[in-house]
Amino acid sequence: LPAPEANDNPFGYKFSWSPKGVLLAGKNDAHFLKNGERVDVAGADLFQHHWDVTLPDGTVFEGYPNRDSLAYITTYGLEGVRTMFRGTLRNANWCDTMDIIKKMGFLGDNILALGNEFSMRYLSATLMGLPEENLEEKVAESFDISIAGQIMETLNWLGLFDPKTREWNHPTAIDCLTEVMLSKMSYQPGERDMVILHHEFEAEFAFGKKKFLSTLIDY
Repeated sequence: LPAPEANDNPFGYKFSWSPKGVLLAGKNDAHFLKNGERVDVAGADLFQHHWDVTLPDGTVFEGYPNRDSLAYITTYGLEGVRTMFRGTLRNANWCDTMDIIKKMGFLGDNILALGNEFSMRYLSATLMGLPEENLEEKVAESFDISIAGQIMETLNWLGLFDPKTREWNHPTAIDCLTEVMLSKMSYQPGERDMVILHHEFEAEFAFGKKKFLSTLIDY
């Protein structure tokens, strides 16, 4: 995540390397244990499973599942544990926005049969099976979201409805999205990123249960 003074885009996120790895991670299934029950989240639904995580200083982030949490039960010798969860933290609105981007088809990795010159607006329309005219309204209607809301503002800011034609090299939808994100969401010289690690443990002793919190924030 960007440090507070560098957090200046509506995604609340920046890249110091290719966004493609981050985007591909958004397609992974997730598995975790909650109150003794296994929970499986399909990759297609990943960004729909998120909730607020409040840190000790009161800062609120979005948390969502990160791949297979169950493997850590054996790794750390925690057989018998009733809850095991590993998640990813992001700034507000990341999950809802990325869910729409995924549903639009922008995480697809098939070569596009569109030639090498087209606009992001044309690509968005093609992926959605919609005409370019009044595209913003039609996209908002398709997902039952407000055209004046945060998600549509973020998609507009990113340039998904930009009519300017540009040249691509053997493009896939995810490669086009990667290129656009790099141009708009890269760290600038001197900007800092931020590392956040937040752990919650509940242990049972002879005298009862006790909860432990460990949070690291560094930038």
